[in-house]
Amino acid sequence: MIFSNLFASLMQLVFKPKIWIPLLGMLIISTATTLAMSFVLQGLILDVTIYSSVLEAQPVFSVLLTQYFFEILLVLVLTFFMSVLGVISFMSTSRIAQGESLVKAINKSMNEYQKALGIALVFWGVFILMIFLGTILSLVARVNEIIAIALVGILFVVLVVVLVKTVFTLPALNKNELRNAIKSSWTFTNNKFWKSTGYLLLVGIILIIFGSIFYQIELIIQGHVIELIVLALFETFPSLFFISAITNYFYSKQ
Repeated sequence: MIFSNLFASLMQLVFKPKIWIPLLGMLIISTATTLAMSFVLQGLILDVTIYSSVLEAQPVFSVLLTQYFFEILLVLVLTFFMSVLGVISFMSTSRIAQGESLVKAINKSMNEYQKALGIALVFWGVFILMIFLGTILSLVARVNEIIAIALVGILFVVLVVVLVKTVFTLPALNKNELRNAIKSSWTFTNNKFWKSTGYLLLVGIILIIFGSIFYQIELIIQGHVIELIVLALFETFPSLFFISAITNYFYSKQ
């Protein structure tokens, strides 16, 4: 069953081309947004590059926030907006993997933007928490490296367990509200934890293999007219295959 789900996911990418559209669209939007943010922050980047030695002797954050408050605020807003849009594109892809039409999948996902907003808030909350924990661990390491290493090991195990038990929240969102989707993912893995872990490891191995193949192809096509198109497909493939794989696995076990 595991291998049949993986094979079905790969076949979807080949024989269901519409499944590529949400993530390719997201790639185009994110590229344009990144260019816009680079333009907005070019003054800050230039100042940090030129006056790095001067900034070292000053409270950097207060200087940057004072001089570039609105630019930084705009970038933060755009980054959060892109994360919400990214979740919407993931939800659309998951729905297409389940057989819904392209237009219906996108419309449903757009109408359920509250779910995407919730996932984005959870993601950034976890991100901030990890920065906080990293800071604490660095302080502990200054006192006792052995304790810090032990804590890192414990934190790693906890993160892996939480990741495996919540990773199926995304496909579960197709039929549930956010809280119920998280609960559904958690319950789903109660009796399938090691099998789910093995499945995710196989997905990772497949992505590594394809990544190596794609890298060799990229070297061959450098400078060719089709380079940008091929690179866009290669950049989209990992997320697309991952979403398709976890969606097929989750619903095959329901």
